[in-house]
Amino acid sequence: MTAAIAAIVKGLGGLGYPAEALLSNYSFADVLSPTGETREVALAAFTQTPPSYRTAAFGVAEAGSGGSDLTLLRALGAPMIFAVAGEHVELWQVHASKPASRIAVATIDTLGDLFARNAEHWSPRAIHRAKAIDTEPLADRQFDFVDTGLLIAIEGEVHVKLDALLRETLASVVDVRGRPAMDARLLFQATFRFLAAKILTDRGHESAANWVGGSVDEVLHGIDLYYGLGTIVPSPRDREQLETVWAGIRAGINFRNISADDLAFVYENTFVTSEARAAFGTHSTPRQMAEHIVRRLELWRNADRVRVYEPFTGAGVLLVAALRQLRSALPLEWNDEERHRFLTARLAGDEIDEFACEVAKLSLILADYPNHNGWDIRQADLFADDRLRTRITTDTFVICNPPFEDFDADDRSSPIAQHDVSKPIAVLEEVIAARPAGIGFVLPSSFIVEKRYRKVRALIESRYTSVEIVEIPDDVFSASRTAASLLIARDPRTAADEPRITIRSSEVTLRDRLQFLKAGVITRSRSLTRWVPDTPSGDLWVPALHEIWSYLSDRPRLGDRLELHRGIEWSGPQTGAWSREPQPGFEPGLHGVNGHRQFQSPHPVWLDC
Repeated sequence: MTAAIAAIVKGLGGLGYPAEALLSNYSFADVLSPTGETREVALAAFTQTPPSYRTAAFGVAEAGSGGSDLTLLRALGAPMIFAVAGEHVELWQVHASKPASRIAVATIDTLGDLFARNAEHWSPRAIHRAKAIDTEPLADRQFDFVDTGLLIAIEGEVHVKLDALLRETLASVVDVRGRPAMDARLLFQATFRFLAAKILTDRGHESAANWVGGSVDEVLHGIDLYYGLGTIVPSPRDREQLETVWAGIRAGINFRNISADDLAFVYENTFVTSEARAAFGTHSTPRQMAEHIVRRLELWRNADRVRVYEPFTGAGVLLVAALRQLRSALPLEWNDEERHRFLTARLAGDEIDEFACEVAKLSLILADYPNHNGWDIRQADLFADDRLRTRITTDTFVICNPPFEDFDADDRSSPIAQHDVSKPIAVLEEVIAARPAGIGFVLPSSFIVEKRYRKVRALIESRYTSVEIVEIPDDVFSASRTAASLLIARDPRTAADEPRITIRSSEVTLRDRLQFLKAGVITRSRSLTRWVPDTPSGDLWVPALHEIWSYLSDRPRLGDRLELHRGIEWSGPQTGAWSREPQPGFEPGLHGVNGHRQFQSPHPVWLDC
């Protein structure tokens, strides 16, 4: 280690970066390059462990690196990189879509002053909060050195490359319709173990010694031991096919700098095909839809006592999103085991399908690297009894993508079905009756204004002081063309609160569908705060141009100035019924609407009255 790098390490340590978060000769996949090649920096500093592009704070590159060279290191995820040449040190800011820009110059002797001047903004907590855009913002502070567009760009490319890796690897063992040439569950279980082995190996975890020989049997046995999973023993024919899958994943891009929750999202989305969803009853929530729900619920505000429950868990995408947000809000000084203990005690789910339960558990295990199992995902029929209500406390946030259909005639004896024949309405009413701290639901698009939902909308209006509804276009779900809406309600109303509600209405247009799926882009939002009437109306949607209509609300209406009648009707030919010139018995008026334009006064004619 050179003297300059040693001085940087000392400065970072003085800001609170622990030794285990300062990694020398750190290699990572350049996911922003076409091939995902591996690059390396002399030193990388992270706000917490395990390291990933999400927690990268600083990089250090040696020998004459300029702005164009440092741009090649963008995929590290660090907002700033020190370029070191002898005793000369330059600090560069890394951008998403333009070359790096130099923001400071120092020598070994002046580095201490540079760190001291920027201690407040360069601390692990400050950079962690600035990068963790899903969590609490630091009020009224601007972190101009963090380009959040860089995180979005890296995340998008990580998902593209992981998805391509899995699809290309699995292509040899599935047919053109995505159906496995072997037992689907075995392939799914084995793929999880291969991904887990890959990330543990690339990050240099000590457990990787258990499969140093690289055979499929060693990997399966080693991961089973590490996570405490049940042993799977493939047949000789299946083992031969799994050797091909393991070889493809093993030779893929370096997982060292990839966020584990990204791996969990892609694992579920890529591997669980539409055929598998139909066969096993699983369903998927698009990642950005899940991210928006948990972000707007603001779980970080009371992270120490919050509980998150996902009924109808499916593959657990909403729980993985909640895990990521809660984890980023935890104290940075906590170690992996402390974070794991906290999260497993606060995240839970129920799902009727055994296979979906397994998908959810394995996704959470991947997202919680390097920790073991311990997730509370139970197999249960939530329509059979009152389990749904009993799983909820006043500290619980309920996140849910319920079934959209109505109850079948045979199911209408279910306790929950007594609320309504519609499953989404019945589930919503049952959840609200338990008075949770907040709710985040994926619902049919008709929830926004349809009359059948008015009762439950009024119930939400009476119980919560902050409500957001998001209108989602067609073609957002991977296995369905159904339009949808998101409901996010939080801040339960107390007896001491004024009867006021803040409503936010957001839209994602069809034009912005891909931008929403890639980066969570919302096309437009409208908000208002109003009084809640004694009998809540259930009107939770802020219409377009509502400011104009509100401004005009006390203005005269057309009916206040005009007396409106049906008009003249002729039962016979009208050639003689009107004239451009006055005639006896004719009165001025409008003969028809043809040729008339909005906001322009039409030319009257003379009508035979």
